Amino acid sequence: MANKKAPKKISQKNGLRMALGGLTGLLVTMDISMWLRSHGAEHGHAPVWMGYPGFFLVVGFVGAALLAVVAKLILFPLLKRDEDYYAEKES
Repeated sequence: MANKKAPKKISQKNGLRMALGGLTGLLVTMDISMWLRSHGAEHGHAPVWMGYPGFFLVVGFVGAALLAVVAKLILFPLLKRDEDYYAEKES
């Protein structure tokens, strides 16, 4: 465990930029998803891939995995504190 590298520190400016980029990506993905769903509703059927068994299971698993990766790569460096962060300062 002594060889374990500490994660890179992300500045607040870069963290905000990455968070806004992720939010933008999420909104674009939701927009595309809503467009595809409404397009299927106009014709009286859902898109073909929604009929596959386990489709929503796979989508949920991939979403949870992506959430874990985003938390590890973006949020952890932003919230990480030094070991002696709460130690009392000697003056």
